Amino acid sequence: FEILRHLSRLPRPLEFAIWFHDCFQDPYSFWNKERSAEAAADWMSAFGISTVEIDATQRLIQVTRSHEPKSGDIDDWIMSDLDLSVLGASEDYYEWYRSSVRQEYPEVPERLYKAVRAFWIRRLLRRQKIYLTTPMSRLREARARANLGGELDGLNLRAKAG
Repeated sequence: FEILRHLSRLPRPLEFAIWFHDCFQDPYSFWNKERSAEAAADWMSAFGISTVEIDATQRLIQVTRSHEPKSGDIDDWIMSDLDLSVLGASEDYYEWYRSSVRQEYPEVPERLYKAVRAFWIRRLLRRQKIYLTTPMSRLREARARANLGGELDGLNLRAKAG
């Protein structure tokens, strides 16, 4: 967050969105982001935070649904990049992350998990840029593509073997 904070127009709502965007993680629910945004709004309201900041926080949380901000708003781009930042981590850290994600959804059948994960990875790899801000693109784009490509290869190999 610190490497992008100086670019933000709304650093406080951005920080709230980072904290609250994954409050709910039901793999069978389409409404996780809405529920997370509501939780943020409830908490922020209880502490007297302005509706302007609450609305901005909720909008930023929604950006993490698709990571394809429709606006050219820099805070939307920052939120997307921060949520995807782990993709450009070192190979070892990314392996830990990949394994952790699978462990979050033990009730999801292996075939379904692999299919959905592969779909998500392919969608990211088809993008011209995974990261929308210049600093993140420069720092993490190449590593993210390598990590995602390696995971996709592994998913495809395991899918054929399984």
